[in-house]
Amino acid sequence: MKHYRMREWESRPLGSIDDSISPIHAEALISAVRAVGIKGCKDDWQNRNLPFDSHDGQSDRNVLEHGRYHLRATSYVGQVAAAGCSLEILPKIDHLANDAAVRARLVHMLGIALDIDILAGDTAQHGSQDETLLDILIRLFAARLTEQVRGGLPRSYLRHEEVRASLRGKLNVIRQFSSLAATPQRIACAFDELSPDIALNQIMAATVRALRPLAQRHETQRLLSELAFAYADVSALPVALLPWQMLRFDRSNMRWRNLVELARLLLARLWQTTGSGQAKGTALLFDMNDLFEVYVARRLARVLPANWEMAVQGGLRHCVTEIGNGKSRFATKPDLLLRRNGVARIVIDTKWKRLSHPANDARRGISQADIYQMMAYAGLYGAPILLLYPWHERCGGEAAAALATYLISDGTERTISVGTVDVARDDTGRQLSSLLGTLMQPPR
Repeated sequence: MKHYRMREWESRPLGSIDDSISPIHAEALISAVRAVGIKGCKDDWQNRNLPFDSHDGQSDRNVLEHGRYHLRATSYVGQVAAAGCSLEILPKIDHLANDAAVRARLVHMLGIALDIDILAGDTAQHGSQDETLLDILIRLFAARLTEQVRGGLPRSYLRHEEVRASLRGKLNVIRQFSSLAATPQRIACAFDELSPDIALNQIMAATVRALRPLAQRHETQRLLSELAFAYADVSALPVALLPWQMLRFDRSNMRWRNLVELARLLLARLWQTTGSGQAKGTALLFDMNDLFEVYVARRLARVLPANWEMAVQGGLRHCVTEIGNGKSRFATKPDLLLRRNGVARIVIDTKWKRLSHPANDARRGISQADIYQMMAYAGLYGAPILLLYPWHERCGGEAAAALATYLISDGTERTISVGTVDVARDDTGRQLSSLLGTLMQPPR
């Protein structure tokens, strides 16, 4: 199988040279993305003739853009596999040492954003440049599940009804004197039996079955085979019918909660399709815009003072009121709205985009539309605005500092600040706390 690797928004030529992607493989990857239900590309021929820096407003919702001579990644990261090939897309975090470090940081961000306990050692152990994101997550799941299974599968009492030669449990009177009335030697029994065939184990067993054909490492394959044997007595339910709603956590099974969330991540994000005469296609993909927003929210929630609260995609104040019927129109949804004692104090809008150095662009690459949007937020919420970007070495300035602050020209002294956070560091929460403290200073 041919493995390709790209960074987000990177393009690769189509062809047969070393740095190119085979046109056949490009079509297979596009088909795999399309088959799993994600809008995969702008594949009409008119768009293929556009240069890749021409955007029609839809490209950020595409996983791949298929040009006449290039295949380009967008804001989605993760892995796509098709017949004979696979493509891994990594985020742009240039100041990390190599792809393995970027991949480990992506796994860390996923763990924080999805509230899954992933330790640094989990990604570093046996890690290499050749190990993909999917390899790491499967290995992590298999190793964690093996540890839990060694302590025994959780069991619960399940209700059974059987016809037996002797009484077990209670007599099912209605059945005994109706359908079994003519055969008194057969006894309708109703009893509870301790069984591993419960919702939690059914979900774990289904995840093991889904991951076994995708595992590449011999050690991971061995662990999943052993796990499949351990779950042999558990019902094999299809993924679509798994009983998620029946999960109940208490002190007896709380140790499984983290694994359930990891299984939910893999099963929810990992689709498999089988076409006539075709191999399976898989996709494990995450939009970096969404991931960055949730990652920042999770980190910020851990450092907010007790009398502060945070609303994610909240606020919901409307821009206008329709004259005549008084109905509000055009609701706003700031990424993060911070309140103190119920009063809006800071509005944060996260942007997974690369800022430019001021020497190259006086506006630092900030779009006019973003400024208009922030001006609307400032007027509606009466609070300072923070446009938050990922830090990189060429954007100028230090992480966790306001790189620029603009005074809105409306006489209100409200401001729009531009700040960055270095996602390659482990102290993201401290960076955010420091940055917010700077913003609360009165403008000079």
